[in-house]
Amino acid sequence: MKQTILFIALLFSFNIIFADNTPDTNKTDAFLVGHVISNGSHISNVIINIMGTNITTTTNYTGHYEIPNAPVGQLTIIAQSMGFLSQEKIININSNQTIELNFELQSDLINLDQVVVSSDKTDRNRAQDPVLVNVISPKLFASTGAVCSAEILNFQPGLRIENNCQNCGFNQLRINGMEGHYTQILINSRPIFSALNGVYGLEQIPAQMIDRIEIVRGGGSALFGGNAIAGTVNIITKDPVNNSFQLNSTFSAINGNTPDYNLGFNTSVVSDDLKSGLFIFGIKRSRNAFFANEDDFSELPLIKSNSFGFSAFYKITSQIKISADFHNLSEFRRGGNKFDYMPHLADIAEQVDHDINGGGVNFDFLSKNYNSKFSAFISGQITYRQSYYGAELNPAAYGNTNDVSVVSGLQFSHNFKDVFFIPIKIVGGVENIRTSLIDKKLAYVDDDNILQPERIIVNQQLNTKGAFIQSEINYDKIKIMLGARYDIPDDNLQIQPVFMPRLNLLVNIIKQSKIRLSFARGYRAPQVFDEDLHIETSAARQVIHLNSEDLTAEFSNSFSGSIDYVLYKNDVQIYFLADFFYTILQNPFANEFVFNENDKILTSYRTNSESGAYVQG
Repeated sequence: MKQTILFIALLFSFNIIFADNTPDTNKTDAFLVGHVISNGSHISNVIINIMGTNITTTTNYTGHYEIPNAPVGQLTIIAQSMGFLSQEKIININSNQTIELNFELQSDLINLDQVVVSSDKTDRNRAQDPVLVNVISPKLFASTGAVCSAEILNFQPGLRIENNCQNCGFNQLRINGMEGHYTQILINSRPIFSALNGVYGLEQIPAQMIDRIEIVRGGGSALFGGNAIAGTVNIITKDPVNNSFQLNSTFSAINGNTPDYNLGFNTSVVSDDLKSGLFIFGIKRSRNAFFANEDDFSELPLIKSNSFGFSAFYKITSQIKISADFHNLSEFRRGGNKFDYMPHLADIAEQVDHDINGGGVNFDFLSKNYNSKFSAFISGQITYRQSYYGAELNPAAYGNTNDVSVVSGLQFSHNFKDVFFIPIKIVGGVENIRTSLIDKKLAYVDDDNILQPERIIVNQQLNTKGAFIQSEINYDKIKIMLGARYDIPDDNLQIQPVFMPRLNLLVNIIKQSKIRLSFARGYRAPQVFDEDLHIETSAARQVIHLNSEDLTAEFSNSFSGSIDYVLYKNDVQIYFLADFFYTILQNPFANEFVFNENDKILTSYRTNSESGAYVQG
């Protein structure tokens, strides 16, 4: 309660400070109009943004746009659209003045020139980012027919979706060859994707709600958590940018005889003055179980899911913006055999029913000259799961799980335009991540083979505090991003505070080529829940989880580098990229299982491996 009161007090304090020093730009009567063309034709849905502000619009179906009551003074206007190189123009505009500003965009067949947020949580051009960020665009979703995030990630180098269970469809994302729990998955830059959600979550996020997916391989930025050892996957959901409505339906058949139906819609509404907007989506999916042979056991589970949600924003002024988003993902999946029977009457059955509710609220405050930005945010996700993991007609394999993840924090950034003749950008902030996990077996069989009532397998509440700071130094053709993160894990994890330095370097000696080098230190705290441990609890026996007395955190030192070359000549575009990575793991976790035949109790000990490990490629 005290933390909530402090958070609200800080929020209103910054609101007053920024609002008192912010002019009322809603009445400038400065009008910006224009059109966007390419190869002589007008382009619709091109995003027009006044850099450094919250003011964004898009071109209409005729390729024209307008921005009423624009800020006065010198402005940088950027036009960007998927499949085109972005273009920036600088103008000076006064009150009661109308300026026509037109753009002519060049095709970008390789999609190199995009705006990303996954290096410092602010919009920036991907080509000029010291962190190598790969982007999965809506164009790739459309061309591949992917219906969820799991189906599209295989199309990126260094990434692989691995299906680890033919009954329940559990999959994990491997980055740089490392297991799924070494990857941090974010939704709108917030770490609300818990260990429980990581089991099936990538297949539960529908393409209809995704604007793009940004991938950073390796440690990358200091602004994201220390457990981003293999990399970071940032799922950016759609925002309202124009007035539109879309209805779509897809049908596919696995091996020609197993149907997969998808029906979805989305609509977006933005006010004429660009002060408010609302985006709504809904998706329904139905996929039959897939049988590769005639043994009556599924190779892919049956899936029935419904998803809906929204995102919205409201601008109090051009400097103050409130945005919110919400999503509900409900999914039923069943694998094994004898689908017409209750799970405990099948030879093998894995059945999981999820109800997931998540979302967040974000407050952005820009200073009068747009050089400073303050953000306060709170995001969370609540997951309720009913499950059955069992075999041999086991009535004691039912369970349910409650999982809550909440992250809140503050972030401040400032652009110093001239520090000893060098522009420097500073970003800093604090975060608090709170998780709660209660995992139950609804029944178990005792020593006398008698069914007993429910037993709590896992009951863990953790609270991790973190602080980060990062500076970007631009010196001619060299960019240096130097940062550090300091995390204070929960006392229950038996881990001392962790200091993690991060360094990224971009060298752009010639226009067509860039060299990037990166170093990142990370750590991973012992998680009570992962899918391997949960499968162990599915048997008709009691399982006790214990950490060894001398258990320490698992640390990593990650080195990576890349060189790319791009050539644009007439209608020909060539892109070449070569990169390497080398990650050293210290004190990697290992599980040791001891089964007591007398009391039928399985004890799982979490220990550190005596020898370290490394992965390279």
